[in-house]
Amino acid sequence: MDKYIGIDFELGGRSESGIDCIGLVSKYLYNQGYHLPANDGDPITEEWHRENPGRLKDHIKKYCRQVSFDRLMPGDIVVFELYKKPRHIGVIVKNDKFLHIRVNKKSSIERLARWERFIDSCWRPIYKLYNREVI
Repeated sequence: MDKYIGIDFELGGRSESGIDCIGLVSKYLYNQGYHLPANDGDPITEEWHRENPGRLKDHIKKYCRQVSFDRLMPGDIVVFELYKKPRHIGVIVKNDKFLHIRVNKKSSIERLARWERFIDSCWRPIYKLYNREVI
């Protein structure tokens, strides 16, 4: 778990030197054996959430099924609504704790209760990976 903590934020980043929220969740899930691509193929700009407010959830829907908040378990994705748009995600790592990264912050694990009022939806990955390398 330590390898996911303390990574610097970088919009569109996909490595331990800098990563954004979907990159972090994608990397964590990959290492847990699930497939959620870190990009939908379109450029990630500073204004992506304004240009296409449904983009994040549209991408997640392709690889996950929606679950209720009271059924969350490790490996589930939580989408958060910030500034009235679904624009941030994290992944449950145990009970009431989730892994995420925010702009100008380092990746960390926080209590979900602290963020509960921002929850937009919850998702469970459905595609298992086979014959993969841990990254």
